[in-house]
Amino acid sequence: MKNLLNNSGEQIIADVACRKSLLFFWLPTYFLISNKRVSIHSRNAILGILPLGTSGEDLTYRSISSVKTSTKLHIFRFLIGAWLTFWGALSTLPVGFSAFSSNVGIVMFVLLVFGVLLLLHSYTATLKISNSSGGTTKIEVPYIEGRKLKKVAKHINSQLINY
Repeated sequence: MKNLLNNSGEQIIADVACRKSLLFFWLPTYFLISNKRVSIHSRNAILGILPLGTSGEDLTYRSISSVKTSTKLHIFRFLIGAWLTFWGALSTLPVGFSAFSSNVGIVMFVLLVFGVLLLLHSYTATLKISNSSGGTTKIEVPYIEGRKLKKVAKHINSQLINY
């Protein structure tokens, strides 16, 4: 990310990488915060899995009007994840569905893993950067990566105050 600097007077304040997904770690979003701008780069993906290309956005501090972080519980993801985790957990019981067939046990284990992943992705952290013309750049990550977004927001706000 350091090769994105093209001005001789530009200094790096922070360089942060956040994962959009806990499962697909190869699709991170990079934040490069300098004393003149914020650069956001992420990978585009086919079906959210296979990387194909990149997208980037450079925001100067003159164009940024506000930076917000928030957290949100996606209730539909939470309910589906809890339901799948419950049914998948039945396969761990000695008298559970896994006693009928080994294929059912494998299916239940897949349900358990998928349900736990949905539960982990049901609570998300969001960074919203609003520009002065009314546009918004929104980055949503799992709550586990939320501290990194708060760190990015803190660095951007401190640069906005100094600008």
